[in-house]
Amino acid sequence: MSLFSKIFTNEELKEFGFQFSSSQFSNSRKIKSISFKAGSPEYKGRPAISHEAQKILKSFAYQNTSPAANRTIKNPDGSGSPIPVRYVPCCLHCFFELYCKTATQSHWENLSESSFRKYLPKEIKVAKKATDLCPICEEGKKAEKRLNGRFLFSEEEWKILNEKKQIYATHKDYVKKQRASFEAQIKELKIGEAVVLYDFKENIKLGGGPREVSQTFYTKSQRTILGMCLIFKQENEKNEVETKFNYIDFVSEDLTHDAFFVKRCLEKLFSMPIFQNNRFKNLHLWCDGGKHFKNKDIIFLCLQQSNNFNSIELNFFIPYHGKSLCDSHFSIISRIQQAYEKSIDSIDSTEKFIEVMNDSFSRFAQNKKEKKEKRENKKNKTPKRKPKKPKQNTEKKEKKIVSDYSPTVIFVPIQPQNRPESSVIVEMADVELYYNFFFLNNQIRAKVLESDYEYSHIKFKLKDRTTEKVTKTPPVRKEKPEVSKRLISQTNKRLLLQKKPAIAIPPLPYEEEEEVLASGTVPSFPPSILPSFNCLNSSTSLDFSSNSQKRKRNDNEREEDKKRTKYNLEEVEREENFEGMENSHSGMEWDNY
Repeated sequence: MSLFSKIFTNEELKEFGFQFSSSQFSNSRKIKSISFKAGSPEYKGRPAISHEAQKILKSFAYQNTSPAANRTIKNPDGSGSPIPVRYVPCCLHCFFELYCKTATQSHWENLSESSFRKYLPKEIKVAKKATDLCPICEEGKKAEKRLNGRFLFSEEEWKILNEKKQIYATHKDYVKKQRASFEAQIKELKIGEAVVLYDFKENIKLGGGPREVSQTFYTKSQRTILGMCLIFKQENEKNEVETKFNYIDFVSEDLTHDAFFVKRCLEKLFSMPIFQNNRFKNLHLWCDGGKHFKNKDIIFLCLQQSNNFNSIELNFFIPYHGKSLCDSHFSIISRIQQAYEKSIDSIDSTEKFIEVMNDSFSRFAQNKKEKKEKRENKKNKTPKRKPKKPKQNTEKKEKKIVSDYSPTVIFVPIQPQNRPESSVIVEMADVELYYNFFFLNNQIRAKVLESDYEYSHIKFKLKDRTTEKVTKTPPVRKEKPEVSKRLISQTNKRLLLQKKPAIAIPPLPYEEEEEVLASGTVPSFPPSILPSFNCLNSSTSLDFSSNSQKRKRNDNEREEDKKRTKYNLEEVEREENFEGMENSHSGMEWDNY
């Protein structure tokens, strides 16, 4: 309307067929041509770069990047065909600086960093380092890629790659099954049931601070953290069912990640008020398949605790796929520690570490509550619509509400000396094959991953195991001799163990050697040529020559070896020719010949 209102009148526009109100026409006349000039729109900001500049940028990006091994994206032109991702060897800022240098040298169009990032092809990405990967999955992916590609293999290579592919396929199915059963247990939790996740964190180091001396790196002390996540459902005041997540971290100076430490921490968890007040009937334990978790001691603990619960289920994740909520919780702990040591003060003891963690998590929970209250106040201020008629449902509403993220950190004083000399274990066969255990009425049932829903009854017996304390005697340190004696002994060994003498004896010419062999006498050499082995008595035999002199001497020895080998080969040829002549004239008498 603003384009035609200055040229045509209200009546003329209505004659043309436009429909509008009188106020709309008057407002269009009041609006000045701010966003339009001479009937053409005015673009704000920088103009778009030319197609030539875009082509130059794409060619520069492809020249200075490398294609990814197993990563593709969809083509942005809309065809949907996959394009291999190309990785930048540095960050995007450094890549832009490299472009600026090449642009000045080759007289290209100058670009700002924002336009450079905007018009960079979508397949150009910054590489990221992937760590803690599953070796079975990585080998299986490589085997699949090689088998699907156009490569020629021998029968043995094809068999090896096919076996890797099959192992990878079964491994992938097992991972999906265990992960699906874990998620199903959390979704189908009932009141009176609990899921316990537990895992070890990497040992933390205490003693760092905002300003560290060079020696603090070597004087830092370590602590063990065994984190547990307790998941259960509870009724709310509004008769709603909440899913609660409680994190319990056991901190200790004991750095041995063994079954005894895990056993003590689980017993401590079962005796805590969180456990006793809720009165759980069924318990589901989940952890990875490490040796400190999957052993006969933990199985005996579950069998012993099955009298306090209706049933206990012990489940293990597939190897290299045991990442869970505990790992995300551990990352928050490490971030809090790093932030405190960078900005505030050092953490020297476990008590201070626990205090810092409790304060930070309580502040986090308080901030979360304040944000929640602000949202509720905004909702109350907004005008409410007419409420709908509520449906008459007697069933309780199930609402997933994550509890305030405030884990309780507990210090467990377990020292290595407190290990018992004897312990009771469950003696059973093939523990490593089972990934699901079910304990009910002092009975053990287990399930292999191949069978989906069938638990097999397992025979076992209790055994008293005595742990023998191995006392390691420290190695006896031999006293080192003096420098002069060491030097003499080393040179003596070098001369005695050498295949060749220390000083090379010049070879005799062929004619002189024949005369010596014919006479049967050994030639007499001057004493200066013969090697001297009296190294212990004489200091003159020690080799104190420089490296350059030694190199020259070695080169001379190599040339002499070559001469000797040539001479030996000629002699062998002569003997062979002589033997051939003797065989050809066999049967003839040499006197007559």
